[in-house]
Parts: sequence; C-alpha cells; structure tokens
Amino acid sequence: MLALSLPVDFIRRSAIEVARDLVGCFLCKRNSDATIGKYAILETEAYLNDQDLASHARFGRTKRNAPMFRDAGCWYVYLCYGMYFMLNLVVDRENYASAVLIRGLDKIEGPGRLTKALNIDSAYNGTLCSRSCDLWIEQPIHPQRIQVQATPRIGVHYAGSIWSQKPFRFVGKFVA
Repeated sequence: MLALSLPVDFIRRSAIEVARDLVGCFLCKRNSDATIGKYAILETEAYLNDQDLASHARFGRTKRNAPMFRDAGCWYVYLCYGMYFMLNLVVDRENYASAVLIRGLDKIEGPGRLTKALNIDSAYNGTLCSRSCDLWIEQPIHPQRIQVQATPRIGVHYAGSIWSQKPFRFVGKFVA
C-alpha cells in the first residue's frame, strides 16, 4: 500500500477541521520535468456527508462522486461547468462522503485557475494523496503564522438558506 502524505489521524477527522487545518499546508506536485512545485494552501471549503445539501453526496453515491465514498486520503477531481476541474481531498472515513475543496493557493486564486495552473485533471480522480501519485499535501516543517477566517462557501446558493450560509470556507493570510 502507498503511504499517504498526511498523517491518517489528520485526515480522518471532520471535513470542517481538516479544511481549517489545511490552510497553511503545502500542495505539492511533481511536474513532467521531475521538478516539484510547492504551493501554500490559503483557501479551502468543507463538504460534509450526504446531509450537507451543498455536497455532491447529497443524492447518494454516483459514478461521478464515487471517490467521496472511499477512505480518507484520495483525491476527488471533477469537471465543473464542463470547463474547470475541481480538486478535493476525501476526508473523515470510508462511506461517509466528506471532502475538502482546495480553492486557492498563494498567488493562485480560484479552484479552476488552480487546477489549470498546476495541470490537474481527471487523471488524478481517485488516486491517493501521496508522493507516489505525484500530487500530495505536506504540513509545514516550520509553521508560518497564518490568520484564518471562516466564511460561507462560494456558489452553493442551491443548497438553501441554511446550508449555503454555513461558515465552511476557510481563508488564510500570512501575518508578521
């Protein structure tokens, strides 16, 4: 079995906790020329299980969202509006269908711009978040001071007034 890049006890928690704690971690990608890009994660969103009306799991397991039902530590990558890939880390536990959307990195804002800039597409869907799969997350060795603010998620008005207003989006900024 391939080793995950994050400790199991880090990713087998609530999507809300993981989303908040991923802010300040690094998204790492091995490029085709063997160089490694390392980018600070500064924006995430938590999507809970099938009770969360903004989650793709709200209608149960489908071919599209099947990776969400796998054990914590795999990627869920899907195409949005037929144009943009969205990168999510599956968290919590198997069959619970929770994930964290990686919305923004240092100097790359927006989940579609992020996947385009890093050349992330559906080939990563269902793969493990590990060095062996060329796309992983690292916790900082020397944590930087980051101020994190919780806000409502973006673009989930379809989830209704309660779920669309939950403060499940986490935005970080470096502080001195």
